[in-house]
This record gives sequence, C-alpha cells and structure tokens, in this order.
Amino acid sequence: MYGEDVPGDAPVAVSLKRAYDVSAADFTKNKNDSSCRFHKKRVEAFVISFENARILHVDGEEVQGMEVHVGGERHRIFDWSVSGNELRISLGQKDVDETGNELPKNMLSENKLTDKKIEVRFAQTPYYQVNLYNESRLPAFPFVLEI
Repeated sequence: MYGEDVPGDAPVAVSLKRAYDVSAADFTKNKNDSSCRFHKKRVEAFVISFENARILHVDGEEVQGMEVHVGGERHRIFDWSVSGNELRISLGQKDVDETGNELPKNMLSENKLTDKKIEVRFAQTPYYQVNLYNESRLPAFPFVLEI
C-alpha cells in the first residue's frame, strides 16, 4: 500500500458507447444433408467507461442490478466482459412480453436497434446487491446512461 496509487473513490460511469460483438456465432443446418454452416453475426453491444477504476471486477456470472432498455423495452444482457476500466455488454432479446411470459433468449442483432433510445440503468431499484467493483473493492455508484 505504501507508495501505491490506490483509488479512494467508488467507480463512476462516465460514458456509454455503441460497439459490436463480432464473436457471436450462428449455426445453420442444411436440409438436404447433415452438414452445418457457421455464420458470424454482428451483435449489438455497448461499452461503459468508468472513472476511479483502473481495473473493474465483477463477482459472479452476471452484473447484478444492471438493466438495458431499448426503445422503452427491457432487454437481457446476453454476455459481458471487463477490460481495464470498461465494461462491455452484449444484448439479448426482450426478457418478457406484455403478459410476463419469458421470451427466447437469442442475441439481438445490430439492425434491431436503429434509431431507438438506449438506456443503461445500474442499481436503480429500491434494493440491489452490487457486484461491480474497482481494484479497491469499492462498489460502483448507481447510474443511468443514454444514447
């Protein structure tokens, strides 16, 4: 600790940028024979940059307390990754329909989001358990970012 630069403040989200995840894949089976074709898909993704964090950490399998809304509809986070002070999230299709029934959890391709308002909310419910930290184990502040 002595002589080291240790952040004394919690991570603060400062920007939301559009990105694309090109590592997503889709397989198509040929009807005439048993062969399969592999297709790469460009999937809608976003990068959230933070201040007060050189390295972000997420404990667990998902970023708890985070919601993504596209055109007013909630979508699931299909995948996420951390690189330094940035959190990258890839979207899935809408979680539930109007009656509360769960929808298929496919990836959301980039052309579905053209001209729609994107809003990322973190820790905006009355209770949430934050598992997004900086290297000092300080939890990220709640935020709402829009594109």
